Amino acid sequence: MLIDPARLSEKELYKLLIGSVVPRPIAWVSTKSKEGIFNLSPFSFFNVAPTKPSIFSISISPGTREREGNVKGTLKNIRDTKEFVINIVNASLAEAMKISAENLPPEMDEFQKKRCNTSRKYKCGFATGKRITNQYGM
Repeated sequence: MLIDPARLSEKELYKLLIGSVVPRPIAWVSTKSKEGIFNLSPFSFFNVAPTKPSIFSISISPGTREREGNVKGTLKNIRDTKEFVINIVNASLAEAMKISAENLPPEMDEFQKKRCNTSRKYKCGFATGKRITNQYGM
């Protein structure tokens, strides 16, 4: 089957892309603003590149619907602080991850609002942040 992306709507193209790679891992990205407020957002366009150098990639699209014309908080925080933590979503975290897709104001600590379990703040070589834990502390 040949598909011409130019003939697809943005929604049709999106559905084609997300259905092309399955199962699709979800990156649950935590960031911290310059003001010290934590942000937490899921990203389905997430992948890994070569092993040396080891590169994880996330794709942050322009704002749509109620965020149209705005930069997503995750991207703003990464640009401002140059730091982020990628958490991997397992089955025990799936429901909390879905809830975390909600758009919240930037002054709200999303870890507190979403009641996510976290390990204590840590420094892992270059990124200061919070790590999500499941009910088993993993």
